[in-house]
Amino acid sequence: MTKTHQIKNAKGKVIFEAETESLKECVEKAVKEKVNLEGADFSDANLQNANLIDGKFAGANFRGAHLGKANLICANLEDANLRAVLTKTVLFGANLKGANLENASCYRTDFTTANLKNANLEKAQLNGAGFLKANLEKANFENTDLRDSILQEANLKGTKLKGAKLDGVKFSNAIVANKCRYKAKDPVNTAISLAKKAIKGR
Repeated sequence: MTKTHQIKNAKGKVIFEAETESLKECVEKAVKEKVNLEGADFSDANLQNANLIDGKFAGANFRGAHLGKANLICANLEDANLRAVLTKTVLFGANLKGANLENASCYRTDFTTANLKNANLEKAQLNGAGFLKANLEKANFENTDLRDSILQEANLKGTKLKGAKLDGVKFSNAIVANKCRYKAKDPVNTAISLAKKAIKGR
């Protein structure tokens, strides 16, 4: 049964509304129509499997939302609150600069080529997540679970990894400083040792 669903900002102002069967369909419709959803409040929303490619979500609040398996390819999530469930979510090429993912559940989430500069991922669950060629400059990964994740060719300049679980992480060709990369032939334990040294004191 369809009914009027509304997307509001933090102050309660309606940004978009549509006659749909669910809030998820309403958000998908807004994205398809290229509506700017900057600052929208999606707290505790169920957006599982939503198709949100190229969505404009800068500064949006997704705290407590379920975005499992959602498609957020190339979405703009700069400064967004993503303390949410992002299990197997596709964030390929997304802009997550300054986003807050503290304590987020990101098991096998795809961050390939995404921009996470200055993002906060402290204590996030990132087991098996993919960060191939992602920009992680000055991002906070302290006390995260990064086991079996992929950091190949990622930019790790200034990335904070204190207390992170790094078992099984693939670091080959990751950038840790100007003109300094891990070599693909380096064993995993050597890469982890280099990573810890590279971020010591930052």
